[in-house]
Amino acid sequence: LAAIFSFVRIFLETVDQTKMLFCDCALYRFREFVLNQMDDLVSQYVYTNFVLPNKNETFNWVCRPYPVLQNQTNKSFGPFLKMDKSLFICKLTDDDKFECPLRCTCYARHHFEPTLFVYCANRGIKAMPQFSISNIPDGYNLAVNVAHNFIESFPICGDDGYEWLSVATSINIDDNRQGGTKTPVDQLEQFLHCMPKLTKLCMVDTGFEHLPQGVMENLSKNLTAIELPQDTLVCDCYSYWLKEWLQKLAHKVTR
Repeated sequence: LAAIFSFVRIFLETVDQTKMLFCDCALYRFREFVLNQMDDLVSQYVYTNFVLPNKNETFNWVCRPYPVLQNQTNKSFGPFLKMDKSLFICKLTDDDKFECPLRCTCYARHHFEPTLFVYCANRGIKAMPQFSISNIPDGYNLAVNVAHNFIESFPICGDDGYEWLSVATSINIDDNRQGGTKTPVDQLEQFLHCMPKLTKLCMVDTGFEHLPQGVMENLSKNLTAIELPQDTLVCDCYSYWLKEWLQKLAHKVTR
């Protein structure tokens, strides 16, 4: 136990000096090692009272998340030993054997709810990323983020390079107004129809005035989190269904 305390102290001193470490998979393993070697009382002591040499204040290091997760709502990037384990992710390496699409960065979470993250936000792209799903490990979720771009059109089922639509579990198309033009709602309907496994959908600030009723009702069976357009939806007879739909899903809609 003394050796663990010494190791923890050296680690926290290093972090306190650099302030540059990300909470990745390696740090998750270290955290689990520390917690598994201590009983609850000692863990609580380290968490609340660990004082660094020559300092009087309690150490309170806050983890830095990777950009792919830093804007998630209801997530606390808090003290290291108490941080949500779903936030510890890693950049992909050659060992992962997944070819990340151009102009995107890919991450993976292996230890908890295994997920492959394809992060293409803020890259100035005009088309959805194309990539093969052949090397996505069995049992992994797929989260694709193309927020804050200039996507000109949405792909549909069967388009070359877009097989990933059929296995995607999370999609973020926030702030994609297609260069200022309006995307027809039927194109959105075809796009969402290709993603039957979606559990998370973010489409804030997309400029849509209406949403496709049929596909949205079908998706709601699996959806656990939804963020919808706020300022552009038109409340007319074509959107009457949306009121009742939103009331049923109030616990899932975050915006």
